This record gives sequence, structure tokens and C-alpha cells, in this order.
Amino acid sequence: MKIVKKQKGFTLVELMIVIAIVGILAAVAMPMYQDYTNKAGVSPLRSAADGYKAATAQCVHNKGELAGCDNGVDNIKAAIDAAAGVPGVKSLSVKNGVITVESTNANVGTYTLTPKIVGGLVVWTEKCTNDEHCKS
Repeated sequence: MKIVKKQKGFTLVELMIVIAIVGILAAVAMPMYQDYTNKAGVSPLRSAADGYKAATAQCVHNKGELAGCDNGVDNIKAAIDAAAGVPGVKSLSVKNGVITVESTNANVGTYTLTPKIVGGLVVWTEKCTNDEHCKS
């Protein structure tokens, strides 16, 4: 009677195929993950700017224009107060109603809210250093 030995383990070709598949998945996943984290980095910048939107709109209502709606005017707090203690926020400023928030992460960059008076209402346009980061 002849005893047949079963093969145990994987062949070199099978292992190489698995490594190639994992490499391809990693090559696709890494840029997507980095983009996701950069988009998530805009969230604290939006949060920091939210309080300034209302104060700036009130300033525009009181003055009737955007000029002069800066840090410390009317109910617009000093920018240093907002940036202090907010994770991910390096600086925040308001100049003529334009709110600019700079991130501590260089890949995220700067988040800007630009107001425009339309029919007596303040309409906001947001802009990021990389426009893809502003898209939800």
C-alpha cells in the first residue's frame, strides 16, 4: 500500500498573489484615508467660525455694511479668545466681515467664510485652501 502525503502550506506563487492584492488595497486606501482626515480637520474650523457668523451678521445689521465689522467691534469677540483652547485652530480673524480660520494642520490649511449682503440678509460663501476639503 502506497501512502500519499498531502501538501501542507501555500506555494510561493499563492503567497505572492496575496501580497500583491494587499499592496493594491493599501495603495488605494491610504490616499482615501488621508483625504478623509483632512476633510475631518475642517470641522473644528467650522465650529470656531460659527459664533462669529452670528456676531458678524448682527454687526452688518447695525452698520448696514460689511466695512468695519472686525475683531472686537460690536459683539464680535476678539479673535484670540476664539482660537484659544479650540483643538486644531491656530488662529481666527474677522476683517470687514470675512472670517478666516487657520488650522494647526498644514494639510488642512485655511477655512474662510465670506459674507455678502443679498436683500438685506447676510449670505455666506465658504472656501478652503483645498476646495475638496470643504465638500461634505
